[in-house]
Amino acid sequence: MRYSGKSFAVNIAETLQMLNQEGIALLLPVVEKISCAGADSFRMAGLAVFDKDKLIGYLTPEESKYVLIIRNKLKGGVLLSSFDMESELKGKEMSYCLEIFNCKSKLKVQGKEGKKIKLSINTKVEAGLSNTDTRIKYDRKSNDMIQKAFENTLNESLKTVVKRVQTEFGVDVFGFGLYIYKHKHKMWKDVKENWNDYFKEIELDATSTIKIRQSGLTRNTIEKGEGH
Repeated sequence: MRYSGKSFAVNIAETLQMLNQEGIALLLPVVEKISCAGADSFRMAGLAVFDKDKLIGYLTPEESKYVLIIRNKLKGGVLLSSFDMESELKGKEMSYCLEIFNCKSKLKVQGKEGKKIKLSINTKVEAGLSNTDTRIKYDRKSNDMIQKAFENTLNESLKTVVKRVQTEFGVDVFGFGLYIYKHKHKMWKDVKENWNDYFKEIELDATSTIKIRQSGLTRNTIEKGEGH
């Protein structure tokens, strides 16, 4: 299976394996036909969601990215965030883009109360700042602010996509059940018969740590900022 920033490629054998795997719903890549300069081409356009072998809906490329993060399968891509800078441009919303170099996520079961299972996900990202604003003095403070803004954005985006899938599809595309099956097998025996019902009630706590690598672009601006 080959993963990218917003989808993945899969063969027939892998599809059959996913269909028969406990605790995770089938996802398949969506391919879109487009015209470019008079020629037809194709691009990945998100993921198709299945309940067993029945197609029940689609995830956008942006939503698919967060699904892959939760599955710990993201390979590259970008993160976007907008926020106010506390600087000479105070009150002006700035937009930033991070290029993801490495992304690792770790799930953990926090507990179970009745039909409510509590999970946490900790995500660590190494990335590079893909754009800068020449009006901003980049120093350690602004770099920390950018990292914090992206951490907050990522945490909220992960929880939002989980809530949407719970509400609109009701099947576990994230593999929460598979994780419980592997790491909390006794709990899995209690919940597997009605897993979709348990999945809809899961509470997810998300924490993220984003480290912006000091690329040539960001390192130079930070060093200049620190000298003032």
